[in-house]
Formats: sequence, structure tokens, C-alpha cells
Amino acid sequence: MGLFYLLTLYCVIRGAASSRPVRWYIAALEYWQATRYYALNQLIAVVRYLRLCFWPHPLVMDYGVLSPGEITLSLPHAAIVAVLLAGTMAILRRPSFGFLGLWFFAVLAPSSTSIPLMIQPLAEKRMYLPLAAVVTAVITFAYMSGRQLLEPLGLANASRSMVGRIVGLSLTGRSPWPWTS
Repeated sequence: MGLFYLLTLYCVIRGAASSRPVRWYIAALEYWQATRYYALNQLIAVVRYLRLCFWPHPLVMDYGVLSPGEITLSLPHAAIVAVLLAGTMAILRRPSFGFLGLWFFAVLAPSSTSIPLMIQPLAEKRMYLPLAAVVTAVITFAYMSGRQLLEPLGLANASRSMVGRIVGLSLTGRSPWPWTS
């Protein structure tokens, strides 16, 4: 965004000093138009990235240049991103959960929102590092909900021993399942 501010300021200053200022002012408006389209496409991209975390189909090598999105089409995506950002703000109340949201956006931001990439506005390769935050959140949620469900039934120790056995056999290179060789 800072680059766009500087380019707009440059166009306005050059327009004020130019004999034909209209061309410079139009260039400044075009920068802001491109920024708005890029921001709308990034709302859609973040939701698509999260969907691909859970079901990685279809993976596309090149989405091409995305068409300018309409604000009405991006409102549902904006709502989802707002919920994610609110989860990030949870760092004040529950730091362990808020950290995962902050981690997701802090790692994703330099490659998708700080520097607008008009040539490739959407690419799954940007999700390699933020995917770790999503996986950590899912595993933590599964562990906490499983613990709450199994402890009242007295099955917590059985599940721990089963997981320990599987991990131990996996580390030794043997299969923990009797039906496989």
C-alpha cells in the first residue's frame, strides 16, 4: 500500500507541475482503481486458500489475471475474513488461540497483500507456511474436543496408549497394523 501512496503522490505532484495535468491525475486514479480490484480479489483468495487447506481440489497452476471483482460478490468473503481477523484479535483474551490467527495472517500478508502482484494475484504456493497455523489449530481443536469426550467415559488412558503404540512402532519402522506387512 505504501508504494501506491507514493505513486499517487508522485502523479499528483507531477500533474500540478505539468502543462497537461489531466494525464497525471488519471494515472493516479488508475493506481487506486487497481488497488481496489486487488483488495477485492484478495478477499476471495484468502477464503479459497482456507478451503484448499481442508479439501485440496482443484489445484490450479495459473489462475491468470483475475477480473475486477464486484463489491457485492465479495461481501460474503469479507465477512469470513472479518471473522478470521476477529479471531486474530483474540490474542488479547486467549493468547494461545489468537497467536494462530496472527501467525496465519502475518505469514500470508507479505506474499499476498503488502505488495500487489497484478500478474499473479492468486497462487496456492503462498499457503505453504500459513498452512502450518491451520493444521496446528485443527489438531489442537481435535485434541481438546477428544479429551473432553473421552475422559468422562474413562477411555482417555486407552487412547493415549494406542497413540503411543502407533508412534513407537512408526519410529521403529514396523507397521502398527497387523494386516499390513
